[in-house]
Amino acid sequence: MDMEKEVLTRLYWRGVKAVMPRLLVRDFLSSFVWDGPVKLLAVGKGAGSMAQGAWEVWGDRIEEALVVIPPGMECPVPWRKVEGSHPIPSEGSLEAGRAALELARRAGEGDLFLVLLSGGASALMEVSWPGLTLEDLVEVGGQLLRSGATIQEVNAVRKHLSTVKGGRLAQAAWPARVVVLVLSDVVGDPLDVIGSGPFYPDTTTFAGALEVLERRGLMASVPPRVVGHLRRGVMGEIPETPKEGESLWSRVEHHLLGNNRKALEAMARGAGKEGIKALIFTSRMKGEAREVAQVVAGVAWEEAYCKRGPLLLLWGGETTVTVKG
Repeated sequence: MDMEKEVLTRLYWRGVKAVMPRLLVRDFLSSFVWDGPVKLLAVGKGAGSMAQGAWEVWGDRIEEALVVIPPGMECPVPWRKVEGSHPIPSEGSLEAGRAALELARRAGEGDLFLVLLSGGASALMEVSWPGLTLEDLVEVGGQLLRSGATIQEVNAVRKHLSTVKGGRLAQAAWPARVVVLVLSDVVGDPLDVIGSGPFYPDTTTFAGALEVLERRGLMASVPPRVVGHLRRGVMGEIPETPKEGESLWSRVEHHLLGNNRKALEAMARGAGKEGIKALIFTSRMKGEAREVAQVVAGVAWEEAYCKRGPLLLLWGGETTVTVKG
């Protein structure tokens, strides 16, 4: 048993190392060619480590930088740091969002605006539309989550209450060249969902956001200012989020550096070197934890019953635990 535990521990750390933010950013930038001015924005739960990777490769080449991190996170780089909060935005998140907007607007046509984006960015960095308050955003977000709304529904509403989500930061950075390096913590890696897609075309609308509130029975309970804001957007009084096909996207590119699948594949390769056959069942597992556990246990039992030698079964994804009371 101790031997098996040692092997599993080694394989686990192989998976972790394969998606280490610092190493992923360092390796990418080592071969990325750019001779002009650079401005950098790092935001998310992996921002500190990603920023460190950028510093190790480009260091003083980066003229201006902002790193948005969760409270207490270490980030040993000589750049401006702002602490937001997660999973509920705070006044620090507003400070971070305003600083990110200002940095994006200072990027010029000859600049590279390098963005290091990871999970948690949606709460860590926020700026509400004029007329809305932080409390409005927190209240709406909480009601949506309690209603059972999907992450897609939550994001549809969030993007239309914010000036930094749903591609709006890309608008602010135009006409700079924007390169976004992404570390995904979302099943399936949808770029419009990770961090609420601050640099990605938005597929949702003000009308769709209103429909979410109606479908979830929240029209009467959310702050009236929120409903009024969304209705003004439907009437065209507030600009829509940028959509696919607009000219600004010719200056924006995304690179997915790390995700669940990459970690699983690293563990599978490591298992092969240990003489163990590995099977990756999925990197997109979803569902109630207790139900998923029954499926996983059932598959493991059937495989063990066949007695085909050492076998490592790998699953990845995100399960849900429903809290009652």
